[in-house]
Amino acid sequence: MLEGELRVTKYYGDQEIFLAEAIPGDFFGEIEILLDVPHSVLTRAVADSRAFRLPRAGFWDLLRTSPTVAREIMRTLATRLRNYGELLTGAREAHPTRHDGGRACP
Repeated sequence: MLEGELRVTKYYGDQEIFLAEAIPGDFFGEIEILLDVPHSVLTRAVADSRAFRLPRAGFWDLLRTSPTVAREIMRTLATRLRNYGELLTGAREAHPTRHDGGRACP
């Protein structure tokens, strides 16, 4: 992200869940490249923004040639995974799935 601000969300059914904000210096889209899957989140500009697009091959070259960048991406992914897990646990507790006579699932 070069400048501006982006909002990252994901739909679960008809509910849009806020995941993160992207600000200058942040990166996003790495999960889709690492897993070779289509984009799974919605990213919208909330202010005039400019982003740098790194092609898939360039991303893999960067990981191969720069251990420092690879380490930072891994740290960021681990932090996001922890944060998203906490976020989803909170959403699940606020809106538990019901079954078996209306009891909340553990």
